[in-house]
Amino acid sequence: MSSPPWCGVVIGSALLLNSPLAQTADARAACVPPENTNLVEFQSGDNTLRGFIELPKGHGKHPAIMMVHWGNPTDVTVDSYYDEMRGAFRAAGIATVIWDKAGNGCSSGEYASRLPIQERASEAIDAVAMLKKRDDIDPHRIGLWALSQGDGGRANGGGQVA
Repeated sequence: MSSPPWCGVVIGSALLLNSPLAQTADARAACVPPENTNLVEFQSGDNTLRGFIELPKGHGKHPAIMMVHWGNPTDVTVDSYYDEMRGAFRAAGIATVIWDKAGNGCSSGEYASRLPIQERASEAIDAVAMLKKRDDIDPHRIGLWALSQGDGGRANGGGQVA
């Protein structure tokens, strides 16, 4: 007799709870940025979005990549989902910026809809505007890395960013 289709999901989730990834998240305090990063905050519509920026070594203006989440709840100061990827970008000399979606983690506000693709696109545009004002970021070398719902925001907002 075969196992029910959900069986693998339950087992996979149980294994994740005991993984180093989950244990690392427990070691971080909410709304305190990870070591060697700095808090960022910007407005997007009526929402105040908060996260952090991680700069590579060296002085001057760095290229930057914005990391935009999928549709699940987030708390970027606690979650360690993107730690390895941020490390790879940092090693390549690229700054990373990541923030919590509205109403998640340390960000305030809420989305008008349950599938806020256009609002997520507006967030990315507003994040670019925030990054362009920074003295340590090259305003001509700002990119976006996104997953799932975040990628939908990229597709909708990417053409509006010059």
